[in-house]
Amino acid sequence: MEMIRLSRISVVVGCLSTSLSLFLQGVYGQGQPYAQCGGQGWTGPTTCVAGWTCVYSNDWYSQCLQVTTTAGTTSRTTTTPRTTTSSSSRTSSSKTTTFVSSKTTTSSSRTSTTLSTTTRYTTTSAAPSATGCVIYVSTAGSDSNTGAINSPFAGIQKAVDTAKPGCTIYIRGGTYKPSKNIQVGKSGTASQRYTVAAYPGEKVIIDGDNMTGTPAALDASLDNADRGIFHIQNANYWTFKSLELINGPYGIYNRDASYNDFLDLITHDNYESGFQLEGNVAYCNVINLDSYMNRDPRKNGESADGLAIKQGRGEGNVVRGCRLWNNVDDGIDLWMFETPILIENTLAWGNGVNRWGFSPFEGDGNGFKLGGGDPDVPANHIVRNCFSFRNAVDGFTDNGNYGKLTLDHNTAWKNNGTGFDFADSPSKLTNNLASNNKATYTLGSGGSQSGNSWNIGGTWNDARFISTDTSLVTGPRDSNNMIPASNFLLLADGTTTGATTHM
Repeated sequence: MEMIRLSRISVVVGCLSTSLSLFLQGVYGQGQPYAQCGGQGWTGPTTCVAGWTCVYSNDWYSQCLQVTTTAGTTSRTTTTPRTTTSSSSRTSSSKTTTFVSSKTTTSSSRTSTTLSTTTRYTTTSAAPSATGCVIYVSTAGSDSNTGAINSPFAGIQKAVDTAKPGCTIYIRGGTYKPSKNIQVGKSGTASQRYTVAAYPGEKVIIDGDNMTGTPAALDASLDNADRGIFHIQNANYWTFKSLELINGPYGIYNRDASYNDFLDLITHDNYESGFQLEGNVAYCNVINLDSYMNRDPRKNGESADGLAIKQGRGEGNVVRGCRLWNNVDDGIDLWMFETPILIENTLAWGNGVNRWGFSPFEGDGNGFKLGGGDPDVPANHIVRNCFSFRNAVDGFTDNGNYGKLTLDHNTAWKNNGTGFDFADSPSKLTNNLASNNKATYTLGSGGSQSGNSWNIGGTWNDARFISTDTSLVTGPRDSNNMIPASNFLLLADGTTTGATTHM
């Protein structure tokens, strides 16, 4: 009798499992909100879930977006790229760099800029073409060589200095340990970009441990020119691809430089932020960045983030497909950046924990810090389909940014602060999910909310998820360098509140 009962139970469980599997296949057989749905080489879904349309962006990328139909006309937000012209002045001290732009913001006159979401997108990490001018660098090379494939340079700086607009610099596999950081200070054009990339199929590590400021002493200042393994300033139309940057005084430091693309980079264990954009910066794309374990001994954890876009302004900047974890300060930090940024399909976890024994410890520990300043400045950032979990403080926070931020289909899980902290802003929160955080959400006067887990009601605990296995998103990327699609924090009943990795 017991064997019969167990058999019946097994059959029922098996049927339920099969039904759930078929249901999820039906739900996720179509592109989810903000997912890719087309482009050259794309083999995933080409249609979108109900209410979302597959919209062409460029030959490499189409995306599931909501479109507005009025009197038979379909529209979506567009923009015409233009160059930012604001002027700036800066002063430096051992602790801060202040950015002052020609756009004045005061507490009595609060203005903000609305993001136009169709910008100069680079939404693929496809290998750059190398036609015409190609320069090679190798650990077995010499700077007295010609730079040809059979006569490579030894120095990356030599290749950068030699290159002309339109040149591709291929770095052959190996570990490079330059004694000085690599200065990039000239511009290409829209049709003749510079490219610096690992030779296809080869792993390149650039170790900055021999550079100035690795590390600088406690409370010491770091000169502007010493910042970054790659120091990119007043240099437009560059692409950097498939490089691993470690132990530097920042990994990438991009200042007053626009129209630059950063694809498939890894920045970790640097002595400041792994990646920083600063100053007048426009139409830059940060795609599929992994940035982790970055720290700042000279500040006891005050400012080393995974990705920092700080103290500046400029239209059209996009962050997509990034993972930012175990950094001493925040995952992503938009401190005093005045212009809207689009962030999507990005994860931040484990930030703000004192893994280095700093005393006193100054790290903040937010997953997504979306503002802040002295004084605070408003910017209408857009964050969609992002995960923030197990950070020391908040999952997502305006941090004093009093602009109208838009957060849609994001998930905050097991953060030690508030899941969605927008007490200082009239932001728009839709379809977000908060679970197991110390607090759920705050929203400033004039803000709006709908379709969020706290609006839906009920209990939002781990039992509602198909999987809470973090290894599904913290492990290796797939063969296209994408975050693998998985059941991580997907709701077992098929509800699409919150974020998804099914991109």
